[in-house]
Amino acid sequence: MYFLSLALCLFVFGIRASVPETEDGVYVLSDANFGDFVADNDFSFVEFYAPWCGHCKSLAPVFIKVAEAFSSSTSVKLAKVDCTQQKTICSDVQGYPTIKLFSKTGKIVDYDGERSEAALTAFITKRTGPASTRLTTAQELSTFLEGSTKSKLVAYIDESSVDYDTWKDIASSPGVELFSFGHADTSIAGEKRRTIELIV
Repeated sequence: MYFLSLALCLFVFGIRASVPETEDGVYVLSDANFGDFVADNDFSFVEFYAPWCGHCKSLAPVFIKVAEAFSSSTSVKLAKVDCTQQKTICSDVQGYPTIKLFSKTGKIVDYDGERSEAALTAFITKRTGPASTRLTTAQELSTFLEGSTKSKLVAYIDESSVDYDTWKDIASSPGVELFSFGHADTSIAGEKRRTIELIV
């Protein structure tokens, strides 16, 4: 709760801090600039760490690689907070590393998955993009099915159907980050109309 309160307070009262520096492509946040950073970016994926923490040391090169993968993104930024130096913003942190995804709308999602590049990337992609990709042509469907190495789930339903809301809820559920979700318009579904297909 403190994370959200601080971010909103700084945003509402217009207190502006300097632009944070970066280390190996990862933004370095402090008590002074955390609120501004979260308010200025659609999504902020933040690691709260301690320099002496062995798990944090192991995560560091992985986090840098993930930051590189999203370096061209305009909606999500990766950042870190040294909790041995930034006591205020870390007051609720219980262990290291703690990783959270902040939305400028105020939503905060804890990351509790594997600390691998693939898992972190999948989580960010899932949580910052559409839950399910709309596929309107046979070419788009083919590209979707062939363009990713991870498992894919495709529902052959239209967004106007009553089934779409259920599908979107499933695609947004926790624990499904390693799946790519798509929904193909029934105009290209053929015999697969109103079915779900798993591709592994």
